Amino acid sequence: MQNLRTSDNGSYIDFLRDRLNELGIEAIACDLGEEARGHRYALLLPHDGDAPRAWQAIHQAPGEHEHRLQLADARENRLIAFCRSAAVRRTSLALLALVLLGSLAEALLQH
Repeated sequence: MQNLRTSDNGSYIDFLRDRLNELGIEAIACDLGEEARGHRYALLLPHDGDAPRAWQAIHQAPGEHEHRLQLADARENRLIAFCRSAAVRRTSLALLALVLLGSLAEALLQH
């Protein structure tokens, strides 16, 4: 069993595990617990024969910082898509109509 990578970012370790699994390399992501010295999460390789391919895949994978930026970019893109959706437009128009009707009713009641 080889330790391929440790990190305090569990989602990055999961990302690397999934990347290796897609390449047919079995890898295990472990939570070492809060009491662990050093990093909390580890990526383990159970079969030594997969080590050269696993190391190559890890070196080709985005680093933790780049991975974090990619996740933030994906979240931002989902938020933009949601804000541009037809449902949000309809809801915005309905709220605008409600505000205008309220203003009209208030104006009529004041006269």
